[in-house]
Amino acid sequence: MLKGKGVSPGIAVGPAFFLKRPEPCPESQGLAATGQSLSSLRQAFKKASLELEALEEKARRELGPDHASILAAQRLMLEDPALWDRIEQGVLAQGRPVSEALQVAVDEMALALESLDDPYIGERAADIRDVGARVLRILRGGQGQPGLTLDEPAIVVAWELAPSETIQLPREMVLGILTGAGGKTSHTAIIARQMGVPAVVGAGDGIREIIQGQTLVLDGDEGTVIPGADPETLWTYQERARRSKAAAEATKAWASLPSVTKDGRRIEVACNIASPQDVPGCLEVGCDGIGLFRTEFLYTGRDPSPSEEQQFEAYRQVVEALAPRPVIIRTMDVGGDKALPCLGPEKEDNPFLGFRGIRVCLGNPEAFKTQLRAILRTSPFGKIRIMFPMITALEELRQAKDLLERVQRDLILEGLEVDDSVQVGIMIEVPSAAVMARELARECDFFSIGSNDLIQYTLAADRLNERVSYLYSHYNPAVLRLIDLTVRSAHAEGIWVGICGEMAADASMVPFLIGAGIDELSVAPSALLRVKENLLSCDSTEVANIAREVLSLPTEAEVRSALMRA
Repeated sequence: MLKGKGVSPGIAVGPAFFLKRPEPCPESQGLAATGQSLSSLRQAFKKASLELEALEEKARRELGPDHASILAAQRLMLEDPALWDRIEQGVLAQGRPVSEALQVAVDEMALALESLDDPYIGERAADIRDVGARVLRILRGGQGQPGLTLDEPAIVVAWELAPSETIQLPREMVLGILTGAGGKTSHTAIIARQMGVPAVVGAGDGIREIIQGQTLVLDGDEGTVIPGADPETLWTYQERARRSKAAAEATKAWASLPSVTKDGRRIEVACNIASPQDVPGCLEVGCDGIGLFRTEFLYTGRDPSPSEEQQFEAYRQVVEALAPRPVIIRTMDVGGDKALPCLGPEKEDNPFLGFRGIRVCLGNPEAFKTQLRAILRTSPFGKIRIMFPMITALEELRQAKDLLERVQRDLILEGLEVDDSVQVGIMIEVPSAAVMARELARECDFFSIGSNDLIQYTLAADRLNERVSYLYSHYNPAVLRLIDLTVRSAHAEGIWVGICGEMAADASMVPFLIGAGIDELSVAPSALLRVKENLLSCDSTEVANIAREVLSLPTEAEVRSALMRA
């Protein structure tokens, strides 16, 4: 048995398939250490950028903007002057052939990243190597992007999967993923979870003993892999996989049922989406609306910013498809790890505490007004709600509302139809907003708790940093008490509260959230039916008692234990 890190849950049983990577093309002739060589390299960089742009679009369409941003970050690496300076030095000062200078520069930069005492940053070395391999292939005359094909369903095995390779895997043929290297924050892990494919990474040298086609049992929950399992073990795991699949099928029945507790309390169960392409999946699971429509996909990879018409068409598609169900459209939430050249955020030492969220909106008033015009113009096509991200103070809410009202007046003066009953809400993502929830609630129509950032900022723990992952937990009592404070403050002022972070998708948290008074749960389409199943089994009195008990507990471990018993 091999032991690694289970980074995407589930059981997979199937043949091992080692990726067939394209053979490297022979060194092209004439790539000497001359200015002409560097000119060829510049062309290769441009072609690599175009390939990545196409892959980025594929990732945005199939996996969402967060994964598309992986390719966007790789394109930025091609523009990194430090990489080009190293190559030029290698060619002009050291007399290396250009391809060798490229390889040396990439290796040096990757090793520098890996030498840092930070697993998350270290795993970004895979990106620079991925970029280098792409440019080298083009430079050596490789034609087209390397395709990744499987003839039959299989468990993909590799020492390491490049981010662009993982994104290109044919989802319908991949039973599971096993790598020798990698960690929980590697792109392979992140993408596997999004694809819903069981995955184990970091299994070490043991994978070299696996034979092509050998039957593997991969357990993404336990992080184990059994090559050549005996018939009894195979049967046991196949039975577990079958039961898991049957349970998933059974939950489909919940799609057509109203979202109410056993005693009749109505809770809206909505979906988080990142583009119009996500809508069919939401309708399939019977969502009550869209609780979070991220709009950043429109800005990623664009310079200048998208036009009003481009935005209007994207928003209208979603609003019309969901009508009469509500759609909460969040204004651009960029900055932090989502730098967008078209909006000009400069590199910051501490981006998560810097220019992001509503700060970027207010700092780019013309771009913000363009977005607000596009959103308001969709109001006659369905039921929209507008939400501002990362509000930290009342002044920010007032500034944003002032701009919104000015835009609304302008549209009416232009003779355009605008629904004047559009609800305006904010995300509660930072402790200051939770503490000031009573005052904020008096000036908006709803709250949506962004639990991912609320946890991160409350506990001062980067959610992507494995070294502090022991702190990052939605069971932490401080986080739960801020949620309770937010809900009580909102209800006291007569507004409703939703939650759209990953906490909402944790079935064990549903009784607490309903008991604490949350009015709307918004989750990824893949999690909606499981959450709804839990909601339907809740009784208002019972879950209120659970919430009271949980809020009295002093430690994360006690909270977790109480919720597991509930």
